[in-house]
Amino acid sequence: MALMKACVALEADGPKLLAASIRNESVFSELIGLRAYAVTLRPEFLNALCTDPITDQAILAFASDTAQSLSLAP
Repeated sequence: MALMKACVALEADGPKLLAASIRNESVFSELIGLRAYAVTLRPEFLNALCTDPITDQAILAFASDTAQSLSLAP
């Protein structure tokens, strides 16, 4: 992580760092925390970051509740 931190620090006054093919949350979090300019992510990893089982359950419950209340409308 020290090397990553040094590379990100250098980009403030020079070329921008592109961290490529980030594969896990800890490295991604560290890069974001260090304010890295850009990263590339594998599609599977990006999808995993954009989904949450609890949120998915809440969305399904909301859709079900909405359908039920609409069926009761006159």
